[in-house]
Amino acid sequence: MKKHASLKPSMLQDIEKGKKCEVESINGILSKEGKRAGIATPVNDLVVQLIGRIETKQAYPGWSNLEAFKSFLS
Repeated sequence: MKKHASLKPSMLQDIEKGKKCEVESINGILSKEGKRAGIATPVNDLVVQLIGRIETKQAYPGWSNLEAFKSFLS
């Protein structure tokens, strides 16, 4: 894994370039299908929300975003 430590996911590369990433196509569809099937997808929904906020400059990429997931750790 050490040789891969400096690699960045394509979504992060898009965000750093100011481009919209494919979060809606990947995670957004999972949330929509979960809702349609009556299955809650709270962690995935939060991922979509956070990345949307980052894309619109309401938030920034960083480790501090992990705080939003604390409620799922209990």
